Amino acid sequence: MSLSYAVSKDEISLKICPVKGKPNKKIGPFKLWWDKEGKICGLSIENFIKEQEEFEKDLSASRRRGVEGKSLLVFEGIIPAGDLKLMAMAVEEGCEKVDVGEW
Repeated sequence: MSLSYAVSKDEISLKICPVKGKPNKKIGPFKLWWDKEGKICGLSIENFIKEQEEFEKDLSASRRRGVEGKSLLVFEGIIPAGDLKLMAMAVEEGCEKVDVGEW
């Protein structure tokens, strides 16, 4: 795995495994590469500093919502431990793949 920043292009790139050729998908400043199994191999962001500044601006403009964690303790133990393990496994498995038909 490698993370690099090209100053001249203002582009940050994360390569998880070898990346070949053109990206499989380009959405705005984002480029994505994935392998035959649908696992993400690489990601790059063009105009990184501009994108980062916009993200920080949007983040600071958004309001913080939610409740204090201690108020959620009443729900502790409601979901059986076995179900929680199944949910965690599904998230871990599902988050490492790209559904190429979804785009």
